Amino acid sequence: MKSEIISILRCPHTGEELTLFLLKDYKNRQNNNLENKLNIIKKHCVLNQLSKVLYNSSLTFLYPVIDEIPMLDPSKAIPIGSNS
Repeated sequence: MKSEIISILRCPHTGEELTLFLLKDYKNRQNNNLENKLNIIKKHCVLNQLSKVLYNSSLTFLYPVIDEIPMLDPSKAIPIGSNS
């Protein structure tokens, strides 16, 4: 997905910006707050058999990206709870 497209997308539930997470590019490097959040996303990707997702800033929802198409329908959202 092009970064220009991602930059205009918003979470349908919260209106927050979305960030792309690619499971194949993720490597656990450090044990800091950001890495802990990324580990949570990785866990949900594995559980839901997803290789790409968009996540909102507050880490409350993931949205699958299937065939380069972001599934931003609120019914497709995967709630992951607040981790702040």
